[in-house]
Amino acid sequence: MKAKKLAIIFACILMLSLLPAALAASNTTSTTDTKSDATATDSSKATAGKDAGKDKAAEEYAGPSDELLAWAEDRPCTACHTNEAASADNEKCGMYVHSLLEVACITCHADDALIDVHANAKANAKVPTKLKKSKLTVEGCTTCHTSEALIKAGAESKALVDSEGTVVNPHDIPDVKDHKKFNCGSCHKMHSELSPKAKAPTLCSDCHHEDVYECYTCHS
Repeated sequence: MKAKKLAIIFACILMLSLLPAALAASNTTSTTDTKSDATATDSSKATAGKDAGKDKAAEEYAGPSDELLAWAEDRPCTACHTNEAASADNEKCGMYVHSLLEVACITCHADDALIDVHANAKANAKVPTKLKKSKLTVEGCTTCHTSEALIKAGAESKALVDSEGTVVNPHDIPDVKDHKKFNCGSCHKMHSELSPKAKAPTLCSDCHHEDVYECYTCHS
């Protein structure tokens, strides 16, 4: 009987000795769960805040999402045309240099067709993957890039060399009927990483399919 009492007393002492460690472990788990809940809450708030910020920015730029978005010169094009906006930060795109010089979109995209295209556009509408091309003119580019300077810059270019070794200045191509369809934008893609040096030969090969630039060497 005495041995039984001693065993019970020993068991109670053992339990009491383990109680502080158990309580500490419980508090640690509770603290961890509380921190996890707080982190999750903060993350949700941050995400919600970020989305709210985007929505607010969109309204500031384009007005309420269901409002007709009539085109105007003072509206920032980049609010909707995000792909084109990204080219302004891409050093491989022609738009990059123009953005550094603060050349506005309206400088090149100045044709009246923009008014018609945006006639029924809304701020929450999906932007078409393929946009209507603006009618770019040589005169639009030569306002800043003079013809004389361009011809001089292209004099040493090896972008256009045919199979016979004939070199053509890309800024001073022969003034013939079939070349009337080309303008600066034919080779210089402002919002694309495709370089003029890579694009130009493909345009020439549409007609000069034998890779010979001299006329009347293929057809009588």
